[in-house]
Amino acid sequence: MYLTVSGEDHSKHDCLFIAILSHGDEDSICGKDAPVRIDELLHLFKERRVKGLVGKPKIFLFQVSQPAHVYSECISTSPPKTSCNVSATA
Repeated sequence: MYLTVSGEDHSKHDCLFIAILSHGDEDSICGKDAPVRIDELLHLFKERRVKGLVGKPKIFLFQVSQPAHVYSECISTSPPKTSCNVSATA
């Protein structure tokens, strides 16, 4: 998804705002298929890579929780053995 967004024409936009809510740690977040390093994600939106964003604000909001058991499932090569149900009152 981020490759798609970074490859789009942003010349008519005033800024870029991306919010990511996931599990992870200080260096990476749990992606759909595997962990994603935050610095690699930010690199996709460098001005030399995305010409339409030159001189425009690029805002990234990361909300990353760090429960060890969830993150270890994210980086595991096998699918998680259990599912996690979160109560609406949590």
